[in-house]
Amino acid sequence: MRQATRTGLTSLATVALGAQAALAQQIYSESRTQVYIFDNTDTIDVEYENAFLADDLPYLLTATRHSGSVTNGGGTSQAGSGVGIGYIRANSGYDGFINNFGNMSSTTDSWFEDELLFTSNTLPNGTPGAVTIPLSILHAQGITSGQPVCSAAWVFIGATISVRLDGSVVENHSMFTQFDWIDGQPEVVQTGSIPASINIPVNYVIGTPVTLRVRVTTTADINSDGCAINGQGFVELPNSLRSLGIQDLPPDTEVSGSIDWTKPAPVVPDKSCPADINGDGELNFFDVAAFVQLFQDQDPAADFNDDGLFNFFDFSAFIGAFNAGCP
Repeated sequence: MRQATRTGLTSLATVALGAQAALAQQIYSESRTQVYIFDNTDTIDVEYENAFLADDLPYLLTATRHSGSVTNGGGTSQAGSGVGIGYIRANSGYDGFINNFGNMSSTTDSWFEDELLFTSNTLPNGTPGAVTIPLSILHAQGITSGQPVCSAAWVFIGATISVRLDGSVVENHSMFTQFDWIDGQPEVVQTGSIPASINIPVNYVIGTPVTLRVRVTTTADINSDGCAINGQGFVELPNSLRSLGIQDLPPDTEVSGSIDWTKPAPVVPDKSCPADINGDGELNFFDVAAFVQLFQDQDPAADFNDDGLFNFFDFSAFIGAFNAGCP
């Protein structure tokens, strides 16, 4: 009988001291990895999920990772996302092989939502206006895979970025890359594109709140229906989708929200300083305490040497990163 293992809805959620909760701020971060590879003696059937929804935190980080192998397949699949008001970072990937029936996949789903209120000292409530909020995007995706021995195999990766104002979609961009093998011949299909920037049109009314939601999803998948297939695939926003701040706000108009929307959003914490566990830009006791807690929980974020185990070598790798400091 197939048995799946799922983690609880938990995450590495980092909190900035002194941060103020916004009236209608929400952020959501989810990462998921799933592996099913059939083997007569040692089948892998595992799903891991981390998800968190918050309305009083400046940002969230979630990550999941699976590593393992059986006679007929194995490898790693991993997913991670970071989100805060004005920015998102996300990545999905796999690296493995399947010699029978099976699949490896990883996905992320992240979004931020904020309520913006435009006011004016000279214009009465009810006066309409329009501005744009530019977002910059760094995006990459790719697949490498060997030739399978039959035709029933495929790999797939993709990313989607969408923007909603008061529940209505105003921007939606997707890019997907799929490799199929038909009659022993590879076929590559790529559709859509992710732009380097998006200008979000915001039509507002003085004195009336408008809700802005920006969402990013990523997925990477390798699938075999009885074939031998191996490869690597990834899709990521390696830096972040980031708000650059309103450029054309009228001089007599102000806008309030969870951040100062007239200025660039703070940058989501990245992996350039891995020992900064709580993401506050400093290395101190709080990072050590956070790492110890993650290690005790056997959270994938505590697997500092990426060997799939939790042991002394993870502590050693963390201490080395901690002593190296932040760039």
